Order: sequence, then C-alpha cells, then structure tokens
Amino acid sequence: MSIRLKILLSYHYYKDVDLDALLEKKFAPHYPEIFIDSGGFSAMTQGVSIDIKAYAAFLKRFAHRITVYANLDSIGNAQKTADNQKRLEDMGLRPIPVFHTGEEWKWLEAYIERYPYIALGGMVPYMRQWEKMMPWLVRAFKMAKDRSVYHGFGCTTWNIISRVPWYSVDSSSWCASFRFGQVGLFDPRTGKWHQANLGDPKTCSKAAPLIRSYGFDPADFADRKRNERKKIAAISALAYIKAEEFLRKRHGAIGLPGQPDGVRLCLATGGDPGIDLANANRTLNESPGGARVYLAHTGPYHIDASRGLNGQTSLGGGATE
Repeated sequence: MSIRLKILLSYHYYKDVDLDALLEKKFAPHYPEIFIDSGGFSAMTQGVSIDIKAYAAFLKRFAHRITVYANLDSIGNAQKTADNQKRLEDMGLRPIPVFHTGEEWKWLEAYIERYPYIALGGMVPYMRQWEKMMPWLVRAFKMAKDRSVYHGFGCTTWNIISRVPWYSVDSSSWCASFRFGQVGLFDPRTGKWHQANLGDPKTCSKAAPLIRSYGFDPADFADRKRNERKKIAAISALAYIKAEEFLRKRHGAIGLPGQPDGVRLCLATGGDPGIDLANANRTLNESPGGARVYLAHTGPYHIDASRGLNGQTSLGGGATE
C-alpha cells in the first residue's frame, strides 16, 4: 500500500514562489498535498509584517494545490488573531484558527464551539520544559473533548507529541542530521528514539540492527565517504513515519467529525539550507491502515527524502511493522 506525501510550507518564505511551477519542476504527478502556515511567528521574529490581503490572494491563487491552511495569527494579540480569522472568512476563505499559550481560555472555547480543527501555537519556547507545558495541553484537550482536534505548531519534543492525541503536529527535529550530523531512529518495539552520529562507527554499530530494520546499510552512515544526502534524508523521514504509525496504534483513530484518521507528523526543515525535496511526492510503502507524513518546509530549499526511500530494495519490509 502506498501513501501520498503531504508537505507543510510557510507563506512567509514561499509568498513569492509559484506553487504550480515548483510542483511541476520538483515533483512528478501524484503531487503532494500542501498545508500552508502563514509564518506569522517567523515573520514576527524577523521584524517583518505579513499583509493579510496578499496572504488571502496567495491562498486563492493556489487553492487547487492547497489542502489545509492556517489563519494569519498575531502572536500575543488574541483579538487581532480572531479579527484576522474573520477577515479571511469574509474573503471567502476557511482557515483553521490558531490559539496560543498565554491567551485567555475563552478564546479557545469560542474556537471549539465553531471549528473542528484548531492549531495550538506559542509552544516552541517550552519544548525543553515539557513538564511545564503538559498542564496547559491537558486542559486544552479536555476542553476539546470530542468536538475538535488539534494541530501542534513546532512540536519538537517526543514527550509532547506522544502523550496527548494530536491530529497533526510539525517538528524540525528530523533535520538534526543536516544541522548536527545526527540521525534519529525510532524503535517501534519500545516506543523510544535512538541516535546515530554520521561518520561515527561506534554509534552506528550500536544502532545497526535498527538501521537494517529500516532497510538501510549501517555502513552508509558510519563511513563519512558513503554519506549520501538522499539516504540521510530518507532514513530521517522514515523514522517519523514509524513514529507516526506507533502513535496511531497508541491513540487509535483521531479524526475530524465524520472523517476518522490518525496522527500526522509534519517534518519541518526549520530553515536549514542544503536540503532537497525533489520528487518527494513519490509514494512510500506503508502498512495497512498506516501512517501519512507531511514534509514541512519553512525555508526556500528542498529535501529529497522519498527518492532515497525508493532506492532501498528492502524498503517493502523495512517500512512496515
């Protein structure tokens, strides 16, 4: 069984990109589904403002390419965020609303009353203090009950991702191999993550059984001369696909009303250069009823994860559990 890849793009970085041309140049039909994030947080940190009319025009122009898109949120200003939601809706759009840490709970309750799919934001600064984050998340999930499901922006901590039943999340952790030379490997038998350092025979040897179970040769990661970008990207993406499958088994079906589904892990590049997503829409093998993954981009570059995955002759076994 195969899956259609899903990618998350930040409007802040892709506002001047022709999505039609990008997909036709970088991908082959069966094109991936696209989740658009406004990039409000990135814009704010860079002292840049996003024009809501331009954002709306972009969403309408590429409506035939976009599956899901989020509201233009204003960090620290719940009223403006709500106003932007209404403005976009008045323009004929249907963005998913965004609720942030630090905002009054009345805003979330209002969103839950109206929307089945809501994004939770403002969590990035707390990812390393996940214990402090959990009470806030538990309250949010209790409020939603069976009325709404959540997307978690910037969820990079496994304890945050795995302890509550998300509908979708995005994380830049999978790009550690490109930033720090470390490959994260998820073990579905234990539900834990392991790390292998590129060019380090010791850590790669320790992780060798897990690497082989993914359908890869440990030597390709232990020997610097054999390090190939497409294989590094592929095994990193596959680790999150396996983690996604694990979470689906743990939490069961999580879906919008009338649309049963499972957790979706969005793999964010976080703005790191030198990553190539060409042909990332090629289908990946998966287990029956299995995982789907968004390859999420915030920067103006691409990663080829699926090409490396397709190159593994044993992937049909390695990609399933």
